[in-house]
Parts: sequence; structure tokens; C-alpha cells
Amino acid sequence: MHSMIHDSDYMDMEVGMAYRFLNNRSVLTEMHTHNYYEYFLITSGEIYHIVNGKTTLLPTGSAVFIRPDDCHKYQIAESANCEMINVSFRRSYFEDVQRFFAMDELNELLTRREPPTITLNASQISSLKKKHAMLNVSPSKSGLIVLLKTLLIDVMAYFLMDHEQQSSASETFLQSVLAKMNTPENIEEGVPALVRISGFSHGHLCRLMKKELDTTPVKYVNNLRLQYAANLLTSTTKDILSISMELGFSSFSHFITIFKEKYGISPSKYRSTYSNIHIWK
Repeated sequence: MHSMIHDSDYMDMEVGMAYRFLNNRSVLTEMHTHNYYEYFLITSGEIYHIVNGKTTLLPTGSAVFIRPDDCHKYQIAESANCEMINVSFRRSYFEDVQRFFAMDELNELLTRREPPTITLNASQISSLKKKHAMLNVSPSKSGLIVLLKTLLIDVMAYFLMDHEQQSSASETFLQSVLAKMNTPENIEEGVPALVRISGFSHGHLCRLMKKELDTTPVKYVNNLRLQYAANLLTSTTKDILSISMELGFSSFSHFITIFKEKYGISPSKYRSTYSNIHIWK
């Protein structure tokens, strides 16, 4: 069971926000959801964050962006002191700052099962602590709203920058994995070789390849095998059945079927048409 917290229950609706500096005496909560956005930053210590059924130990510097309907609570790690900044704001503020960012990147970040989580360095933590402290000295409610929106832009920039760095690193890593697949042994082994080289689980590799290449391990391996088959058909005199077996196709009929799907003609017709010509499609 969990409770539902509404913005009108929790924040000054004229300002449309709430912010708190919490410590280990005040940070404990029960499972809850809310109809507004929230982010928190751990400035010292560590906590367990239970969200959408998953528990994660978050160290100093962790920042989490909680979306409406995320179900979560905090729990202090054993024998640990913790301090954190917590800022909540109504949906309209987030909609106002969305125009500063690429919508496709923002949507990808916010539609994951788990809320966006990043780790900031000491300099970034210090900068955000100073900016949050200004919320306590704002001379007016209108000034407070401007400060909050500026802070929100800064915080979202950190989340998106981290997301872009992770995506770039994933893409680079994936390309290195695929390059290692280009050996006869790995091509014959197929998807198990791809999983082994990557070091990922089959499920994680599927998600990564779908995201970065819009394909699956099976489709990628089949396409790679077909490229090699086309090369062998035009550059060697090996019989077609031997080529099929050498490249690890599950059956000769399956090889014929998917070869025709890719190239529009049978392997034998391809050989007679393009003999001694190296073609990659």
C-alpha cells in the first residue's frame, strides 16, 4: 500500500513549489506517489532509495528525478548520516522549461521504467548547494519562481548531459563489440558469440542493439552471415550447402529463404550473375 500526495497538500500553490534541506532525522518516508515532479540530491552520506519495486543504495552526489506516479520512499543506510536537498514543483513548471531541451532526448529520459539517476562530482554538488540556498533568501514569490525555473534548467541539463555521455559510450562500446564479430569462428557461432564478446546478458544486449542500431542480435548475425555468404559465392568455388553450414545457418532451406529475402534472387542465381565480383549490400 502507498499514499498519494497532491501538490495542493504539500506546496504553496501560489508559488507552485516546495523545497527542503533534509537530514537523517527527517528523511525517512513511507511509500508514496505524487502528481508533481520532484528531484533530490544527496549532499552527504548515503540512503537506500526504493522506487517502483527496486531498491538502490545511493551514495553522496546521487541525484534522482522523480516523475509523477513513481512510487518511492527513502531509507537511511545502517549507521550512516545523510543530508539531502529535496525540491518539488508542479507539472506546469516542468512544461515551461521543456522548450530549452530536445524533446526526443527528454522523452527518452523520462519514459524509462526507473527514474533518471546520476552521480555529480564535488564541484557540481557545491554549485547546486549554493543555488538552492538562494531559494531561502528570495525577496518575493515571483523571484522565487524565476529562481526555481533556472534551477530546474540547470538540473535537467546535468541529467541530459549524463544521458548523452552514457549513450555515446554505449555506441562506441557496441561498435567495438561488432568489429570483433568479423571472424569466421564468431560468425559461425552467431548470437552466443555476440553475447560472449559483449559481456552483457542476452536481454541487455537486445535492448542496447535495438536502441542504438534499431536491430536485434539475431537480425544482425543473419545479415552478417549473408554478407559473408555473398562474398564466398562470388570469390570461391565452394558448394552452396558447404557455405551454409560453414556460416552456421540452422538449415539449408532457411539459408535459401533469407538469402532470397535480402538479395532478391537465390544463392545459385547470385553466383552465376556476380561470379568473381565482390559485392556488399
